[in-house]
Amino acid sequence: MKRLASDDGWGWQAALAAAVAGLHGVAVREVRAGVKTSRKRGGAPAADLEIDYEVDLDVFGRTWTFVVEVLALAQPRLVRAMAGRLRDLVGELGSNAGGLVVAPFFSPECRRILRSARLGWLDRAGNVRLACDGLLVEIDRAERDPNALARTRFSLFAPKSASVLRALFGGSAPWRVKELAARSCVSIGQVSNVRRKLLDREWAEVDPGGGIRLVNRRDLLVEWRASARPAKVLFRGYTTAHGAQLDERIAFAFGEARRLGGRMSPAGLSAARRTAPVVRAGGEFFYADPSGLELLRSSLDAVPVNSGENLTVFAAPEAGLWLDAEHEANGLLRTGMVQTYLDLWTAGDRGRDAAEHLLRERDPALVQDQG
Repeated sequence: MKRLASDDGWGWQAALAAAVAGLHGVAVREVRAGVKTSRKRGGAPAADLEIDYEVDLDVFGRTWTFVVEVLALAQPRLVRAMAGRLRDLVGELGSNAGGLVVAPFFSPECRRILRSARLGWLDRAGNVRLACDGLLVEIDRAERDPNALARTRFSLFAPKSASVLRALFGGSAPWRVKELAARSCVSIGQVSNVRRKLLDREWAEVDPGGGIRLVNRRDLLVEWRASARPAKVLFRGYTTAHGAQLDERIAFAFGEARRLGGRMSPAGLSAARRTAPVVRAGGEFFYADPSGLELLRSSLDAVPVNSGENLTVFAAPEAGLWLDAEHEANGLLRTGMVQTYLDLWTAGDRGRDAAEHLLRERDPALVQDQG
C-alpha cells in the first residue's frame, strides 16, 4: 500500500483537529504513529500488522480510537480493496473503534465506497467524514481535486491514449491488449498503461477471457470532457455557396479527397446537424489535414477572413479521430460520436445542450451509464 512519509506532507492531523474544532464535547486527545497490532484468524493470532496511525477522539467523555490509513493516491480500486481490510480490523478492535482513511483527495466514487464500508475520510480539499456513537461530521467541499497535477489527467486523455479510448467507446465487445493496440495504432505499452488507469478508476473491467471493456462510460466521458480543449483552427473563411449548391461542393471536395488522398470530416455542430440535429449551425465546421484543407478552400471558393466566417477548418487533435470517423449515406465521413460530443461540449452553452441531445439520440444507455 502506498503511504505518504511522516505526517504525509500536507498536515492532515491539523486538518482533523480543525474539523472537530468548535464542536462541544469533542476533541482530539492523542495521535500515535506506526502502531502494531495482531489480527486473529480462527482463534490464532496472525503476524503483527502495522497501522499508519491511531487517533484517540474524546466524544462527550467517551474515548473512540480511530484506525487511520494514509494513502498517497486514492483510486477507487485501491480504496475498495483497502476498505474491506480496514473494516475487518476495526471490527476486531471492539465497539469503541472506528476507521479513517486519509489521502490528498477522495473522489465522489471513493467516498461512496468508504461510506458503504462505514469508514470515514479526510482529504486536503476539505472533504471529511467522521462517524461514531454521538458524533457525525460530514463535509463535502470539492467534487474535483483542486490540487491535481495537469499531467495526471493529461496522461489518460493525451492523443495516443485518446485513440485507445475511442476504440473502447466504439463497442461493447471486450478488447485484448494486442487487438486494441492494432486498432488504435499505438504501442502495446501505451494500451497497457491506459488499461491500468481505467481499471484503477473502475471505468473498465476484465472479462474471463482477459479482454477489457468499459463499464462506467458516463463518468469516463465526463472526466474526458473536463480536460477537452477547442481544436486548433487552421482556417477561417467565407464562401458564397449555400443550400444545395454548398452541399454539392462539399460532396465534390470529399470525392476529390478520396481520389487524391486528403482527409476531411464534418466536425462539431456540422457533424451533429447530420446525425442528431438540435440547433442551427452558423456555418460549416470541418477537421482536415493540409491536403483536405486545400480541397475545401478550392471546392467552396472560400476566402480567408478575420470575422464573419461561415467556414471553419480545424486540425485533427490526433490520428485516432480518422479511425473513429463514421460514414454517411452520401459518402461523406463525419467525426465519431465521442469526438462530436467533445467538440460540442467545448463550444459553449449552446454546444453543451447539443452534446447532451446527441447522447440521448445516439446512445441513450450512455446517458444513464454511471456507477
